[in-house]
Amino acid sequence: MGLGGAARFPHNGVPEGTTMPWSRILLGAVLDLLGTIWVLQGVSVLGGSPMTGVPFWAFAGLALIVIGTLILIRSLNPSPPTGD
Repeated sequence: MGLGGAARFPHNGVPEGTTMPWSRILLGAVLDLLGTIWVLQGVSVLGGSPMTGVPFWAFAGLALIVIGTLILIRSLNPSPPTGD
């Protein structure tokens, strides 16, 4: 192994195969924003789209907001290591 630990730990010190916490935070925020837009379109508050006034998009947006919020909560409050 000519690179020493570089193969397991890239330049930022995070082991390969792990997701950076900021990427999960960004994902959760984007899902929340997209979900909010869908809800507003579904309830006819935000117009200009074929999605406007279609209740399906309000419910789909709510589901996306729940998923995004759960990702944010999990990312900002990681569970402690189990110690195994």
